Parts: sequence; C-alpha cells; structure tokens
Amino acid sequence: NIFGSINWSGTPEKHIISVIADSLAISETFVETPDSVVTNTDTSYSIGKFSTGLPKVLDIAAAYQISPYIMLTGEYEQGLTKSMAGTTTPRFAVGAEYTQLPILPVRAGLSLGGRFGTSLAFGFGISLKNWIMDLAYIAYGGVFPSSSKGISLAFTTRLRF
Repeated sequence: NIFGSINWSGTPEKHIISVIADSLAISETFVETPDSVVTNTDTSYSIGKFSTGLPKVLDIAAAYQISPYIMLTGEYEQGLTKSMAGTTTPRFAVGAEYTQLPILPVRAGLSLGGRFGTSLAFGFGISLKNWIMDLAYIAYGGVFPSSSKGISLAFTTRLRF
C-alpha cells in the first residue's frame, strides 16, 4: 500500500522513562536495592496528532507447477523504507506445495535475508471443498527452534464461495 499510513488521533502522549543505577548489591538479608542507589523518572508530554507511513516494499514472486502435485514458488522482497520496523535488506524465499492428497496439501519454505535472516517454515492445510483451514510453523532467524530468534504458529480458516 504505497499511500498507506496510520493516523494517531485523540490525545497522543510521549513517555520518557529512565532508570539510572550507581550500583546494585544483593545479599540474603537485603533483596531490594536502596532508593538512594536507583533513580527512576517517568515524564509524559502531550503531543499533537500525527501520521506514520507504512513500510514501502517491492515484492516480485513467481510460481511454477513442475508436476500435477508439486508447485514451486520463489520470491524477491526489497524494502524501500525502514518505517514501522521495515528493513531495506533484501529477502529471497523459495517454497513448495505438495498436493498428492488434494484434501491435505503440505507446504515448506526457506527464506534468506530480510529482517530475520534465515527462516524455515512448514505447514499443511485441510481443504473441504468450500471450507479451507491452514496451519503453519516458522522459525525466524534460524532453521531449528534452538538456533532461531523466535517461532510463530499460525492458523487461518476461510470460506470459498
């Protein structure tokens, strides 16, 4: 959405929170730090209405049906701005879908680059004529959960008319 943005209205505020500690001492009898060692401030400012632009992204993708049951996909994504956690680091992704059983398509994908680096995804669907459900798992920033920076599970459902 090249012209998309989020408008912040109402009474937006800016909060500045700072914590300064000279030293911390923890012992069996003294669990909390004394007030004289830690300085804590919370300052709020009223700011006017403003707008934040959505990240601008160029996305080029293609799909190729290599057999009646296997589809391969490829994608190149190039962020054009860094707004709203966007990135200008390019991302390359490949994926495949196997549909030997049309009611239960199986999918997998690998992406390199972008905001999270290497990511691996697996998923499957249940296709009941007009009702479709999908379940997917992705490891961000790594191939396995133990080496990744985070994981996500996603479930979607939709009706086809």
